[in-house]
Amino acid sequence: MRRTFHRPIVLLPFAKEDTQDLMDGANLIWTKMSEDATLSAASDPALPVLRTKIDDFEAAHALTKTEKNAVPAREAQRESLWSSLGSELGAVQRLCDAAPGDAGTIAASAGMRLKARRRDTVELLTAQLTTTKGTVALRASLALLIAMLPPGRGQGGKRTILWRYTVNNGASYVDVESTPFVTREVAGLPLGVDVGFEVALRDRRGTSAWSQTYILHVY
Repeated sequence: MRRTFHRPIVLLPFAKEDTQDLMDGANLIWTKMSEDATLSAASDPALPVLRTKIDDFEAAHALTKTEKNAVPAREAQRESLWSSLGSELGAVQRLCDAAPGDAGTIAASAGMRLKARRRDTVELLTAQLTTTKGTVALRASLALLIAMLPPGRGQGGKRTILWRYTVNNGASYVDVESTPFVTREVAGLPLGVDVGFEVALRDRRGTSAWSQTYILHVY
């Protein structure tokens, strides 16, 4: 028996380059997040800051209708607003990671949406039995792990993949030696039980949350 979990990916439902859609979408996000206590508390930047970013962009855009030289200033405000919206998306993504079963509702409540899941969606973590009894081969997606890291500027530097497993439904965990790679074999597992595997990523920006559990029946 095995159960696979897919990470819900949150998206902004509009393009940065479409000025009207950007203004409408940003206003919708601000309104919806303001109406939800959980989203408001999780907002990053704080919603008053986002409101100012929206107002500044709208004012800069209005000036371009009467002043040709105002376009560069509007584009600078566009970049600033888009950066703030990306940070808000990250905050909503973290809420969805914590409650993936409610991810669709959380994203919609924030004026965002989930990426449609294709049949070939990359899994955050997979586990497979090997030809050696009690040994399982693990593989993680580096891209999805990076997306789970705390927000921060620049590259993450040296990356360390953290592994652990549980044989009692999460009551306790056994840490496995970390690796610089996204693959790992875990040996000496008990036979005839469901083993739950989890993975996380650490770099100079911090440590991600542990992934959801990939359960594999080891025999």
